[in-house]
Amino acid sequence: VISLRSIFCMKSFFTLITYLLIASTNGTAQDNSGATFRKAEIITLAESGFIQDLSYVTTDGIASLSVYSRGFAPSIPYKGPEEIVFFRPIANPNGFEGIEAVRDIVGRVTLPATASRILLFFEKTTATSDRKETYRILALDNDLDGFPAGAYRFVNSSPVSVLGVLGKERFNLKPKESKIVEATGDRDTGNVELKMYRKNGNSMEKVYSSVWNVNNRRRT
Repeated sequence: VISLRSIFCMKSFFTLITYLLIASTNGTAQDNSGATFRKAEIITLAESGFIQDLSYVTTDGIASLSVYSRGFAPSIPYKGPEEIVFFRPIANPNGFEGIEAVRDIVGRVTLPATASRILLFFEKTTATSDRKETYRILALDNDLDGFPAGAYRFVNSSPVSVLGVLGKERFNLKPKESKIVEATGDRDTGNVELKMYRKNGNSMEKVYSSVWNVNNRRRT
């Protein structure tokens, strides 16, 4: 695991994720009640800030995790519902019955159907009058299949489409879309230029430009 880098100065536009992947197992099964649950290795990342002790339900009971924006916590072996619901336990002084009375739900996400490794990307949303924190969560297939060494993964967490140019490769990213892009670095330095654009009226506005290194020993 390496880190997360925001590749432009405007908050919540789009994020470049850099990491090494961890081996795991995967499965889909049913419990005795017939409910479907998933088994996968999960890592988490926040767009910004630190999210501490989010609770969620597994087949073994209630568990918790923390989410970082400058790196990854250790991977979590998950076995539980296909939809993960994150919540804050709240006091129940009146003895109310039912989940909603004792849990303040702050985010939920449905896991990819076949992935054995999953990256959960947390983006904080605007707070409402009755809830101080909520998160939009993207679940990304984190398997090695289709993600060759030396390639880059881009995630557009913004509400607008962007155009990327990585060396000779051009790619488009719709809102909430992720894409894996391969690049060939310079023969001597291994570097490649990355430029990002968004539409501004009838023209394309450059929002980011920098040089990145292509390393065949990692996925970026």
